Amino acid sequence: MREPLVIGERIWLRLLSEPEPVTYVSRVEDVSETSVAIQRPMVQRQPIALPRGTGLELEVRRSKPPGEGVYRAVTEVVGATVDPLPLVFLRMPDQWHRIQMRHYVRVPAFLAVAVRPQTPDEAEWLEGKTVNVSGGGCQVVLPESLDRDQPVEIVLSLPSRDVRATGAVRRMEKAEDGTGWRLAIEFTDISDKDRRHVIRFAFQRQIELRKKGMA
Repeated sequence: MREPLVIGERIWLRLLSEPEPVTYVSRVEDVSETSVAIQRPMVQRQPIALPRGTGLELEVRRSKPPGEGVYRAVTEVVGATVDPLPLVFLRMPDQWHRIQMRHYVRVPAFLAVAVRPQTPDEAEWLEGKTVNVSGGGCQVVLPESLDRDQPVEIVLSLPSRDVRATGAVRRMEKAEDGTGWRLAIEFTDISDKDRRHVIRFAFQRQIELRKKGMA
């Protein structure tokens, strides 16, 4: 990542010691050559314990050029303050790695979905089901096929809420049962809030499948 972390920028972190990839959200409050100060992450208004030496994976998401993409790095907690603000200080990462969208956790899931091609004449919505879901996109079965790279609007019905995004068709093939089409759609524009809901669902779904011995 060419640019340094930006004050006020949202940042995601995962504890390296946790067996499941639980993600916490924070914000960059200050940046120096050697450290990064972030807000202490909270869950249900309770602060997450991050003692000195705790290993973390950081994630930053840039949606505008130059440098758009998802970046991750490993660091550790080097200190904390309570007053005047509850801050956690992290060692400035030595190196950032750009992560492709396909590296999001992808899980099998059968959810209601509606897809509409973005065309000048406002095409009708096509209703179907997802085959799998990730923070970077989903695979769906629809009654009709669409062209490769066709821009689309998509409404994904998660158990907690409906998520809206725009995307592009990356692959298509006839469904196995011959009654529809299987399309792989990549999210091209989705709000951070909605993407977090999709990622949270994927992680929870992955845990459920592991407990059932299916993942």
